[in-house]
Amino acid sequence: MQRSLLLCLFGFLFLSCEYFNSHEERVAAIVDAEMELIHFDEVDKFPYFEECQETVSKEKDFECFATNMSLRLAEPLSDLNYKVSEDLDEIVYVDLLVNEQGFVELLEIKDNPRVNQLIPDLKAEVSQRLRQLTMRGELTVHPALKRDIPVRVKVRLPLILKTT
Repeated sequence: MQRSLLLCLFGFLFLSCEYFNSHEERVAAIVDAEMELIHFDEVDKFPYFEECQETVSKEKDFECFATNMSLRLAEPLSDLNYKVSEDLDEIVYVDLLVNEQGFVELLEIKDNPRVNQLIPDLKAEVSQRLRQLTMRGELTVHPALKRDIPVRVKVRLPLILKTT
């Protein structure tokens, strides 16, 4: 009888340990489980301009954002004319950051050895013009959202260089 009572007591202690966990430990376990479900490399809603109406798909939202961003960037860069000694058909990537307030910042213009050789001052000129756009606030957008919280997002756009 004592042996069965002792076994029941030990069984009760082992089974009821869950009830002795603190509230913080239970909350931490729930948060950890939730964090595993969140994809931090994806956003729920891309940054958008006023011209972009909400669509059904994220792809269409991004397409609208990329198109409008490209149009805004193309205007100040359209009058750049360079004379080069060889035909040129290259892409230079421009990395931008859209912060939590919707301000666009120039992060980097990726190096392209051939373009650097043929047009050494292109990077500096493009940087200056894009910084002027951002200083005037002409690239302000609605920020990207993750679970309805504004987040910053890095965007890479191609700058296509072709000789005519």
